[in-house]
Amino acid sequence: MGDSIEQAGWLRESVGVRALDAAILRIVGPDRWTWLQGQVTNDVHAIGPGQSTYTFVVDVRGKILADAFVLGRE
Repeated sequence: MGDSIEQAGWLRESVGVRALDAAILRIVGPDRWTWLQGQVTNDVHAIGPGQSTYTFVVDVRGKILADAFVLGRE
């Protein structure tokens, strides 16, 4: 497949496949929610036990580094 238009057409007509890198992090400590709030785009303080939210992990400039689900635990 030569050019990007041909590649885009192929993706529309077939299946696009992307490798997924996944990890599970457990963040503990009395300031875990405050720390996490500074790392992601959604309000994690609003998450209750058993609830989750989809968010982006960002750097200090707000550049998106990854997407993530945050799960509230007791």
